[in-house]
Amino acid sequence: MSWFNLVFGITSIASDPTYNSYDSTDTVPDQSYEESQHESYEESYEKSYGIKITNPVQFTDDFAAKVIEALELLARYCPEYFSLIQEYTHCISSATLSGAAYWKNEILIAEQTFSRDVEWLASIFVHENHHILRRSVGDKFVDNSREEELDCIEQQILCLKQLNVPQSWIESLRAETGDHYLEEITW
Repeated sequence: MSWFNLVFGITSIASDPTYNSYDSTDTVPDQSYEESQHESYEESYEKSYGIKITNPVQFTDDFAAKVIEALELLARYCPEYFSLIQEYTHCISSATLSGAAYWKNEILIAEQTFSRDVEWLASIFVHENHHILRRSVGDKFVDNSREEELDCIEQQILCLKQLNVPQSWIESLRAETGDHYLEEITW
C-alpha cells in the first residue's frame, strides 16, 4: 500500500452525506507545536523509537512498556504505518479520554483503550496518527467530520488485518457510524 493511499485513500465505509460537521476552528486550542514541550525524554525514549511516552494520568505503572510493545508490533507487522507514526506522532500519553491532540502531534490513551489487547492498542495508534497526519499534510477535507472518522477507522481496520486479529474485531469497527467522537470532545 502506498503512502498516498494511506493518507488519501477512499474508504470502503459509506458515510452519511446529510451529516453537518461543525466548524472546528472555533473549538480547537492553539495548534502551534512547540519543540520545548518535548525536550525532556524519559529513559524509555530509546526503546520507543524516538516517540516520547508520558503517563500523567497514571492509571497503570506499565504504560510505557505496553506502548513500546504496541509500537514493536507495528514495526514488525505494519512497517508502513509504523513509519508514519514515527514521522507524525511526537508523544503518546495517558489521558482521561483517548484521541489525537493533533495541534501537539500527540496521541492520548485512556484507561479503557489501554486495557484492551496490545494489537488493539497498536491499531488505535494508527487511527489517531491518521488524524494527526491528515492535518500535518494540509488535507483540505479535515474538519472533524464523520467522513474523517470513517477514514481513520478504515486505516485502523487495515492495520488490524495485518496483525491477523479475530474477524469479530474488524466487524465491530465496520459497524461504527463515525460519530462516536462527538460525545467525547473535550476541547
